[in-house]
Amino acid sequence: EAKMSRLEPLLHMVCNGYPLAMAIVLLQKDLLNPSGAWCWIQEYPMGCNERGNGQCIRGQDVDVCMWVFAFGTMFLMLGFSTVMMALLYCTVRRRERAARIYVGKKVVMEKVRRN
Repeated sequence: EAKMSRLEPLLHMVCNGYPLAMAIVLLQKDLLNPSGAWCWIQEYPMGCNERGNGQCIRGQDVDVCMWVFAFGTMFLMLGFSTVMMALLYCTVRRRERAARIYVGKKVVMEKVRRN
C-alpha cells in the first residue's frame, strides 16, 4: 500500500497530464474542429480536402496528427494492456506453482512425522 501511495501522484500526472497536453497541442495547431456532433481532429470546413473545392481554413496535416495523437495512443494502450496481462498471467502461474510445491512438501513432511 505504501508503494502504491508513492506511485499515485505519477499515475495522476500521466492519466490527466497526457490528455491535457494532447488537447493543448491540437488546439495550438488548430486541429480540433467541429466534426458532426462533437469536436475531433478534423479539417475545417468539414471535408474540404475530399471535395477539392476550396482550401481548408484550419487543419493542415490532419491525417498525420490523427494517426499520432488518436490511433497511436490507442495502439500504445492496447500494447501496454497486452503486456500487463501477460505479466500478470506469468506472475500468477509462478505463484501457483510455488504454492503447489509448498503444499506438496507440507503433505510429505506430515506423512513422515506420522510414521
